[in-house]
Amino acid sequence: MSEKKFLNNLPPRPGVYKFKDKWGNIIYVGASKNLKKRVSSYFHKKHDQIRLVNLVNSINNVEYEIIENIYDVFIRERTLIGLHKPKYNIRWLDDKQYPFLMITKKERYPRLQIVREQLDEENSYFGRQTQVKPLRKSLNKLRTLFPICDCKSEVTPSKKTRPCLNYDLKLCPGPCALKISEKEYNKTIADLEKFLQGDTHNIIKDWEIQMKKHAEYQNFEEAAKIRDRLNVYNQLTINRIDEDLFHFDAIGIKLQKDFGVVVKLKVVHERVIDTQEYFILDSIDQDKENILFESLKQIYHEENDFPSLILLPSVLQEQELLFDWLNFKSNRSVKLQVFSNPKDGKWTKLAEKTAHKSFIRHFKKKNDSKNDNKNYLEIEKLLKNLLNTTLNIKYISCIDISTLQGFATVASIISFKDGVPDKPNYRRFSLKNINKPDDVGSMKQVLTRHFQKKIKNAERFPDLLILDGGRAQLSAAYEVFTNLGIQIPYFGIAKKEEELVLPTQKEKIILKRNNPVLQLIVQMRDEAHRFAITYNRLKREKNSLTSELDQINGLGVKRKNSLLKHFSSVKRIKTATLDELSKAPLIHKNLANNIFDHFHKRKLNKKKKN
Repeated sequence: MSEKKFLNNLPPRPGVYKFKDKWGNIIYVGASKNLKKRVSSYFHKKHDQIRLVNLVNSINNVEYEIIENIYDVFIRERTLIGLHKPKYNIRWLDDKQYPFLMITKKERYPRLQIVREQLDEENSYFGRQTQVKPLRKSLNKLRTLFPICDCKSEVTPSKKTRPCLNYDLKLCPGPCALKISEKEYNKTIADLEKFLQGDTHNIIKDWEIQMKKHAEYQNFEEAAKIRDRLNVYNQLTINRIDEDLFHFDAIGIKLQKDFGVVVKLKVVHERVIDTQEYFILDSIDQDKENILFESLKQIYHEENDFPSLILLPSVLQEQELLFDWLNFKSNRSVKLQVFSNPKDGKWTKLAEKTAHKSFIRHFKKKNDSKNDNKNYLEIEKLLKNLLNTTLNIKYISCIDISTLQGFATVASIISFKDGVPDKPNYRRFSLKNINKPDDVGSMKQVLTRHFQKKIKNAERFPDLLILDGGRAQLSAAYEVFTNLGIQIPYFGIAKKEEELVLPTQKEKIILKRNNPVLQLIVQMRDEAHRFAITYNRLKREKNSLTSELDQINGLGVKRKNSLLKHFSSVKRIKTATLDELSKAPLIHKNLANNIFDHFHKRKLNKKKKN
């Protein structure tokens, strides 16, 4: 069909259009309020982007569907894209694995947890983030404001149950031990939900009134608790504005070549309560306005909580169509506005800045990964020549044995995939019945335990195994693999001269220092050693701490665990002041004196001896 013919047949009405190639494949699907005007623009404009030029050159036919209902226009477009997956439509990176805060609403005593999937519609989900660390920090602060249970399993209350340490730390009200009524607990849950939804004004006012009443009645301890809550709230509240109860979204975008990211900041009651990122792959053009239009359709398709205003960084193509669709879908007035005053501009700039940082973080990793893969292909070829094999060597493991001053022999197994650390598959072992340094016996035990588990769980074996050691370690590996009936390529690396010891060759192999194969092997050996020695030191420190704290009168298991959780490390407990120790949970003044005297008297005794 000629270009003029199918353009003349298009009506100036709303609907969806489909571009087809000469084989009848749908290569692009779009939506418009004016089909004739929108489709004609593809052929009447000059395009600088190669993908868009290729799209237009590939169009052999145009089909359309007239749809008068604005809401149904986008529903139909989305359905067609999902069904045909056209090659020139924007592709989105899947964001289903982003973490959320979840309240288990259908339980008698709901819990607050971090999850990565919205599996149950009856639960409440809040604050999707792209990184879990900020969410964990927010969760910890939230529990000081709203003490509720965060147990992994559902709460089954019983008077016989002993509450956990979080109850003593005042992070949980102890519903499992019936320390709080169901009504009072669910009131806390309701306040938490309001807080997460941005409805904080009434909650804060109540706290301020309570604090003043406690102060008037000279109940200063309770007043101080509420003051601390308000301080935590102020830490959680960011980017304040002077406007009262107001809910709006700020949109930011960062594009480069065929990649990009669109960010939506949700601002409610003077603070950003949610940040969402949408990563774009293979967009058909670099028209920022068009990509923004496509992105907003994606973002608000499944939205239930619509803002009163959406702040945009620029005017959109088909903005009128999007405006009508948003108002129809939300059943309320939703304004689309390009920022026109400094306050609005502040939020849009923040969204643009967030988009820029997200782009750098995500696509820099992507590019670095591509470069690493190219470099590793060269290393893999050299490794194959070295080992005289044609098998792929993509997944390599390395073993190290660590003994510090004859104490606590431990081992580590680290893995690299395509030359990059595969940290989720790092393993460490506390060796049993090894009372003196015994590298060969230790190697046998580690290999046996590790590969027996892999066989039992049908897990993948490494393509290559590197042992930190020489002939003795190779003999241990040969014996274990023979007994287990498995075959894995392996060799050793001697520490002094970085020599490679192969089981099939008598002579050691010496590679130049700048050889990429040797550099990778040494990197893995050093990483395995670091992982093992860190574990060894951790065990020694833990045992040392336990034995020292056991000598302090009045310090039982519960208080010892509380002390460890509060101070985090041995050094901090030893160097803590008397006042700091007194403020620790479950530590009364007399016990704080005992702890302080225990560590500081020991220091004085050492000085006297010297």
